[in-house]
Parts: sequence; C-alpha cells; structure tokens
Amino acid sequence: MILPVHLAPELWLTIFEYLPFPTLHDVTLTCHSFCYPAQPLLFHSLTFCPYSLDTDNQRFIHRLDTVERAKQRIQFCSSAHVAHAVQECKFYPRYIVGDVLNLEIAYNVLLDLLHDTLPLFFNLQSLSIMFVDLN
Repeated sequence: MILPVHLAPELWLTIFEYLPFPTLHDVTLTCHSFCYPAQPLLFHSLTFCPYSLDTDNQRFIHRLDTVERAKQRIQFCSSAHVAHAVQECKFYPRYIVGDVLNLEIAYNVLLDLLHDTLPLFFNLQSLSIMFVDLN
C-alpha cells in the first residue's frame, strides 16, 4: 500500500525546481495542488517572435490573430502568478521568404506591450532583444 506524502508547499516547490521540463509539465497536470506552484516554473525562459522580416529586412505581421495570441501570451506571462518565475526573455523576429500578406498591422504593437510589462518580470536575469529598431 502506498501512503500519501504530506509536505509543505515550499518543499514541493524546491523539488519541482529540479525536475526536467517534460516531467515538470506532467506534474502541472497531476492535480491543482501541484499545478499552482509548479506552473510558473514552466515559464523560466520566454521567447517572443512577434513579427517577421522579409528578404529586404522589412518588418511585418502576417495576420491579426497572431498579434492577439502574442498579446494574450505576454499578458499571461506577466501575471502575478507567473511573472516572478521568468528569468530569461528573448525577443527576435522570424525571417520569412515569400509573399508578405499584410503590411497594415503595426509591428511595434507587441514590442510596446513587452516594453510595458518588463518591470513585472522582477527576477529577470537575461534579456535578449535582437534585430529591433528602437527609433
């Protein structure tokens, strides 16, 4: 017979910090008691690719729903539940070869949102922003 283990949440959190990413993901799906402390650890490192660059290095966003998904992701990651766990953030474009579908979406919308939320990542140790014109 297996007896349940009763540990303080702080001890579980210490244990979770040593788990590999796939196992940690599985832990978050186990139960609510494990999900709440373990979930932020899944967001230790964030990567955002908010827009694309074409072969002429012109910035663009393909579809408006891409912007909305990225906004939701940035807002979730900057929430009080997750933001404290973020230690690394990377921000860079994707390179696209081919036709540009939509030049009317302002590519800097997501850069502005990320800029506004950076102070919420108070444990941030590394920030990489590549190929971004800050003018």
